[in-house]
Amino acid sequence: MTEDATLSLPDGWEETRFDRGAYGPDDREGFVAAVERDAATAEVIPVRYRREDGTEVVGAIDEDWEAGRSDPSVPIPDVDPLTAFATRLTYTPYDTEREEVVCVAADAGDALAVAVWLAEAAGDARELRRHVNAHAGSGSPTGAALSDDDVLAAVFAEQPRRCVYTARETRSHEIALPYRYAPMLSAARRTDLGVPRFPSTIRELAGVVSHQAWEEHGLEGVDLAAPIERDGPGEYRLATAVADAVAGTDAESYALRRLGAPE
Repeated sequence: MTEDATLSLPDGWEETRFDRGAYGPDDREGFVAAVERDAATAEVIPVRYRREDGTEVVGAIDEDWEAGRSDPSVPIPDVDPLTAFATRLTYTPYDTEREEVVCVAADAGDALAVAVWLAEAAGDARELRRHVNAHAGSGSPTGAALSDDDVLAAVFAEQPRRCVYTARETRSHEIALPYRYAPMLSAARRTDLGVPRFPSTIRELAGVVSHQAWEEHGLEGVDLAAPIERDGPGEYRLATAVADAVAGTDAESYALRRLGAPE
């Protein structure tokens, strides 16, 4: 992510699809997108997501496709079916094609950010595989490694109690921030390979702001939920006003809200 809050595909990758729409029984606004390079595709697809007894099921809304993930160790409660957007990877690092979902997000912009973060770091399908392994905490040549879910559980607060600007306790104003701004936060985490760490499911980052900080930073007039904008093929822009308002705020004062978390 560049300092001017843009996400850009690197050379070798190209956008092959981007269509906005409303999806699912709740007409959730978002988009379908795909970016590709040789032997590797990253897509954002609208899905219905549910979780029960540690097993997640992700089913595409616009195609006949479904995938399951089972990991009872990840502390996510059961989730009733809901509409979300998945980052789906299809790639051939060696002789066999792989297909997997690395992230499911409430906001299509967050799912796209994950796809671009991986594309920025992956020059080919084998490099993409290394980054997927790092995200999952597997494939380390030095033995066991922490997954992004493990690392982020230790970074973010269980509940947002401290002002994201001053790190002092407050209850004045509550905010909800899309995860795509996470790399801009102070103490944001990246893998050893340089990719922003991202959770397997995302609803939002929840924070609190003191009244003084709220006024100083003009948050009354900032739409934190502003959608990601597409400037052209492979060029996406985050809301400048949001980026300016939250850059450098304290990551450890936010709480990570996952899909299905109480409102």
